[in-house]
Amino acid sequence: NNIRPGLGANLRYRFGLGKNAPWIRIETKQAYADFTEADRTGWEFRPGIRTGISLTERFALEAAYAYEHFSARDVVFNKDAHNASLRGTLALTASMQIAVGYKYRYGDVNAYAVPPRPDIVRIADVLGEINTFDTPRIAYRFPASTHSGSIAISQSLTSFAALQASYEWQYTSHKFLSYTNHLAELAGVLLV
Repeated sequence: NNIRPGLGANLRYRFGLGKNAPWIRIETKQAYADFTEADRTGWEFRPGIRTGISLTERFALEAAYAYEHFSARDVVFNKDAHNASLRGTLALTASMQIAVGYKYRYGDVNAYAVPPRPDIVRIADVLGEINTFDTPRIAYRFPASTHSGSIAISQSLTSFAALQASYEWQYTSHKFLSYTNHLAELAGVLLV
């Protein structure tokens, strides 16, 4: 569990007039992550660049790159990574849209094991004992590649409220190790 207050800023420029003109946005985010487990607590910095274009009245494409840096109290949780993504959005109706995306991430990840695993020790940049779980485990940090595919559908309920459902599949690998994650989310959005 963590609380992550932060600040973000962006500068957007549109190349032309009208809502279909291509655009570019430079963005940055600075946040402080306060974890229940104090060793994970630290500062996050995420600068990036994003660009997009509406190809038709209903279909838009967006591409992005972001660098992420997280500096934790314990060096095993420090992370640096590069992210590149591509997303297409289709307006099915005036109040409903669907988005499909792909993201590639290369950078630091954490893995946990008990007892210590010599195969992971060979590839780990940093390792250390943690007490996050009921049983003490060894945490490892090493670089890995992650491929993610996502789909989301959003339905406006009123001018100030929407409902969104999304699914994301992630595949992370480094040499002989691989992890697959499935993330599903249902969210209500209220604009104030």
